[in-house]
Amino acid sequence: MWIIAISALVFAGAIIWGERDLPGSGDLLHVNVILFSGFALIVGSITMPISRMGYGADIEHYKSTAATVAAARSKDDISEYEYAALQLEIIKKNAWLARSQYWNGTIFGDWIPDAVNDLVPIE
Repeated sequence: MWIIAISALVFAGAIIWGERDLPGSGDLLHVNVILFSGFALIVGSITMPISRMGYGADIEHYKSTAATVAAARSKDDISEYEYAALQLEIIKKNAWLARSQYWNGTIFGDWIPDAVNDLVPIE
């Protein structure tokens, strides 16, 4: 939300700045600021809900993978190839989880649901 809020403030400030027509302010500069901040505002407003929906699906996929791994480990007759495939999938999911939890703690954390922090790595 910070990025969208800052873009909105810069957008409004640039419009006010352009309307006041301060001496020494170049027309091209405030037009560029308006265009850039307006573009950031539109892109942020579009990408945030799409990103959050995608992460919601990824969280459910992570949970189903954890359940599948637990069920496979409870079997006694798992082959070494199946075990290797499970290990590879565990590595991929844990890498995704670490990356998601890292980015959730940054300024881009609004694009990632906080439910990511409740997940634990698959062991």
